[in-house]
Amino acid sequence: VEVFADGVSLGSTSANAKGAWALQVTAPGILGAADKPYQITAIWDETTLPAAIRGRHNTKPGVWGLLRVLEGEVRLVFHDPARTLAVTPDSPALIPPQAWHHVDVAGPMRMQVEFYREPPV
Repeated sequence: VEVFADGVSLGSTSANAKGAWALQVTAPGILGAADKPYQITAIWDETTLPAAIRGRHNTKPGVWGLLRVLEGEVRLVFHDPARTLAVTPDSPALIPPQAWHHVDVAGPMRMQVEFYREPPV
């Protein structure tokens, strides 16, 4: 899989047997600055979303996630404190460091997650 951002190739990576992939970019000025993601997941749909994302999980200390839905809608369910967010193409959702959560899918969708070292603007 070759990954692009703003028309610039960030590099290539391999997908696993389920088609999931991630790419960590270390080139300065492209990704990894405080206002840029340092990692972006594959684009998943309702059939390829990994079980690990559908199940209870959290981000690492100091890592912010930004769930972006490209098509459709998903539910981002936080566990403590309990709350549910509807995530759509017009309404991405911020995932704070170490917040336990999972993603519920109710229909066709396409989504991905970006990871930041600082809260994205």
